[in-house]
Amino acid sequence: MRDPANVAQVAALGIDMMGFIFYGKSPRCVTSPVPLPQGGVEAVGVFVDEQPATVARIARECGLDVVQLHGGEPASDIDEVKRLVPRVRVIKAISVKEPGDVMRCKPYEGKADCLLFDTKCPGKGGSGVKFDWTVLNQYQGVTPFLLSGGIGPGDVDRVRAFHHPCCVGIDLNSRFEVVPGLKDVALLKRFINEIRNKK
Repeated sequence: MRDPANVAQVAALGIDMMGFIFYGKSPRCVTSPVPLPQGGVEAVGVFVDEQPATVARIARECGLDVVQLHGGEPASDIDEVKRLVPRVRVIKAISVKEPGDVMRCKPYEGKADCLLFDTKCPGKGGSGVKFDWTVLNQYQGVTPFLLSGGIGPGDVDRVRAFHHPCCVGIDLNSRFEVVPGLKDVALLKRFINEIRNKK
């Protein structure tokens, strides 16, 4: 998200979090100033292999509630970010293609506040491609996680049928975009209402 009007419209849909990408190689990279959402929606800054000091500085300057580490960051980076910005929570993304990939989350147990299981792809997310969600049966940890990776408008039944005791939400991105960084508000509203079983 980066367009102020689009941010306000999407925030009004009753979502919990909104992502702002601070990764220069992404077509969704946010420009300054960051148009933070209102109405109790938490602002999440997404970083890829960035230095903890830089992550912390941007989190303070932009008033981020959460930071998401979406690269190959070591678990020690989480400790350092939290030391520098104690109020911020940390999501660690794990790229998944096969069952063994799920085990890569182990070093982050007890450090990350939340995990995010995304599709392994050549880029750093936003591919619009799903992975086989059944591989998450391999996850036996206790850290809550978000389900991500190519979830689109036609996936209502599939999302509602997915169950895991640690899954606390879903991440919606590229399949709901008009162009990178700009969401189709009507499409999102319809999907969210259907997920929540509202007319």
